[in-house]
Amino acid sequence: MNMMIVHNSAILRQVLQELLMEEGARFFYSGADARPAVEHSLRHQTDLLIIGEGLSGLSECDLATEASHWGNTSILFLGNPGEANTARLQSAGVALIPRPELSLINDPSYRIKLKTSFLAAVKQHKAIEQGPRPSSTVQPKLLVIGSSTGGPNALKVLLKGLGDHFPLPVAIVQHLEAGHEQNLAEWLASETGQKVRLALDGDLPKPGEFLLASQGKHLILRDHKFALVQGPKVCFQIPSVDRLFETAAQEWGAALLGVLLTGMGSDGAEGCKMICKQGGYTITEAESTCVVYGMPKAAVALGGSSCSLPLPAIADAISRRVRGELT
Repeated sequence: MNMMIVHNSAILRQVLQELLMEEGARFFYSGADARPAVEHSLRHQTDLLIIGEGLSGLSECDLATEASHWGNTSILFLGNPGEANTARLQSAGVALIPRPELSLINDPSYRIKLKTSFLAAVKQHKAIEQGPRPSSTVQPKLLVIGSSTGGPNALKVLLKGLGDHFPLPVAIVQHLEAGHEQNLAEWLASETGQKVRLALDGDLPKPGEFLLASQGKHLILRDHKFALVQGPKVCFQIPSVDRLFETAAQEWGAALLGVLLTGMGSDGAEGCKMICKQGGYTITEAESTCVVYGMPKAAVALGGSSCSLPLPAIADAISRRVRGELT
């Protein structure tokens, strides 16, 4: 794995290099100046970029924004970027990690702990990197979304971020207690300005309309129409994200875009895998913003994530995919 570290602490750079090179990482740049990192990116594929605050040449936010266009590069930020920079870093797909305690850096047990945390980040990147890529660049014609624990607020952020006049039909499965779905639809509509309502049996997908699944029945696609069907629970859930995603993948193939947000369990993981298998594209919410990193984690583990992004960056990624700018 090719890596770069751009950080103002020479001690921290040295320690991280030592720890990660033990696991086969290859560093082709390490320093506090961001400009050589950008130059190296033109000649080498960067798998993982580690950055910090107080850089020379470029600010951490400017470097992260630049790196977000390098391709399949995972970006980690070490430290506390402050409230003003956090949103910008997250919008560039950056995972935020607390700055290691330099006073403990020579403690063997602390070094093991530090190494473990970074290896987990590297492993997460590899899972994303090795996930199926879309088999085509077909423009999406349908967006399906799944969420559970923490989902209502995540949906609010996502739907609001899509802005006015979103061009695709949208179907949503959110795990809820029965009887709360109408309130959720009305709340999302009022908070986001989108046309959100409960899905009805026989509904046709319409651009800019957001259909929310009712509880107690599965929401599926059949003959390019929405259908509400009885059936056993899937992953202990009805409606099930998997049922929506899998039937939509069978119907829409490479023209399907799937998003899996925060939630407990694994519902939606198999569906994401099916979308990728059929040539579609999936976005899973990154652990850094999930209330519960269960469903997205399961999708990544199955190879069902085309990319993994923090919540604030997902709406923009959807829009870029619709415009053909994200592959």
